[in-house]
Amino acid sequence: MFNFNRYKKSILIVLILIVLVFTINIIVSSIIKNKITDALLSQKSETHIVSVEKVHFELLRGSVVLKDISYIPKEQLLSEIKDGKSAQNSLQKLTIASIKFHGIRIIKLLLNKNIHIKSLIINELILEKITNPNIKGKGSSKSKPFHLDSIYLEDIAGFKIDKINFSDFEYRIYDISTDEITFQTSPISFQSSGFMLENFKNHLFKLKLIDDELNLDKISIDFEDKKYRLSIDQINANFDKKLLNIKNISLKPTIGRNKLARSYKY
Repeated sequence: MFNFNRYKKSILIVLILIVLVFTINIIVSSIIKNKITDALLSQKSETHIVSVEKVHFELLRGSVVLKDISYIPKEQLLSEIKDGKSAQNSLQKLTIASIKFHGIRIIKLLLNKNIHIKSLIINELILEKITNPNIKGKGSSKSKPFHLDSIYLEDIAGFKIDKINFSDFEYRIYDISTDEITFQTSPISFQSSGFMLENFKNHLFKLKLIDDELNLDKISIDFEDKKYRLSIDQINANFDKKLLNIKNISLKPTIGRNKLARSYKY
């Protein structure tokens, strides 16, 4: 027969721990979201609006998930480009379904302010170039140069990500004057080794790759008017040996031969 009184204290401790973990998750999620919101607001942009809809923290798994991240041009600038009244002929738009930092070394972070993350997973990143080819002007405004050998950071002693995964990455070019997508890639998934930031001077860090290889699998690109599709099974880049291996390249029409022949003017 089950003796409830015998296990009463153990059950109570487990329940308290569950409530404690749940409470910490809520509090830390709120703190992280506020920090991210403050960081975004501090990055004032004359051309874009930056936002993150949801932030979730999981203490036991050591993970932080950001959902619905967007970097979207302001409506006024889009209208000016569409109407041909802008000095520049293109803008960049970026949306990401989710970014997950998995396997954060919580103890290392608390003890010595060293951020070590097992993996970074980026889902459904869509990079879109919005353009009006009728404007004979300059492209999107260039940002200030960013030096990878002298990155200034405060309040951390180091930063390291072991592995980076991209899932369903897409790139497209959108002609706002005709409301048509003139170029796009199919969703691409690939992974690469991560990187680390080494502190070489007061608050100054330099970026260093952990491994000198990059692998891309199952790449597919649809060209303008979607008449052809370029497919590549795998690309392997070895930066240390300066080697690039490409496996199985094919360029095939996406429409029938007769329709393809009629689409050309002789």
